Amino acid sequence: MKTPLVMDMKTMVHLIVSENAWRDRLSRKNSLIVYYLITVALVAVLGFILASKLIEHEKFIFQMELSPMPLMKDYAEYISWAVPASCLLILSLLFVNHVTRWWGVLASLVLFGTFSIYIVYMLLSPYSLPCTCAGLANGISWAWQLVINIILMLLAYCGLKLHRHIPNTETS
Repeated sequence: MKTPLVMDMKTMVHLIVSENAWRDRLSRKNSLIVYYLITVALVAVLGFILASKLIEHEKFIFQMELSPMPLMKDYAEYISWAVPASCLLILSLLFVNHVTRWWGVLASLVLFGTFSIYIVYMLLSPYSLPCTCAGLANGISWAWQLVINIILMLLAYCGLKLHRHIPNTETS
């Protein structure tokens, strides 16, 4: 016998994966609202990452230099500027217009995917290093950071799926 929670999770996965389910379950107006809420969430998270990496720049470099990854150690200074620059670029794409917003959501998905790969590496490594997470997330474990990144990746993926059904009413 399946529990209601398991059936609800199956329904959620079906909604995420099935394109027809999106059209059936969400009206055009609701699609637009959900799409913009996803965009606002991505803007908030990326803005938070950008601000925290700039405010705690020296700490960010120091923590990367402790990393067991040789490339991370050797290029910590460059990476410490590349992460905020990437966030700023993605934020710019999310703000400009309908077309660039799609690229911004896609870039968010790629960025959170890249972070997730690094987190998986850290989880599998024998080292017990603190997470170089942003601001409020400093005290969480690598495993929880991975969960958060997967949720953000799912949000971005849903944003990409919804974007196709959002009419381009903006002029640029």
